[in-house]
Amino acid sequence: MTASVAFLGLGVMGFPMAGHLAAKGHDVTVYNRTASKAESWVGKHGGKSARRLPAPLPAPLPGGERGIRAAAPHPRLLPSRSREGPGEGRTPD
Repeated sequence: MTASVAFLGLGVMGFPMAGHLAAKGHDVTVYNRTASKAESWVGKHGGKSARRLPAPLPAPLPGGERGIRAAAPHPRLLPSRSREGPGEGRTPD
């Protein structure tokens, strides 16, 4: 079974990880902050670069203006920032 996969970040670990997915036959679209790195990956592994794709139309965020935390069934399980430790995440007002 193959899947369409988006892979963000082609650093030291991401570049080969996305390559392994492509080698297994998955349809991989990559994005990297530096476009030349994504183009290099496409040249080596095939697939697509997200910079070549048309920009999608904006879609409303889950939870509206309050964001995804307001739409989550258990907002306490979602950390507000990756730097915070367990139990330090904020809950929606």
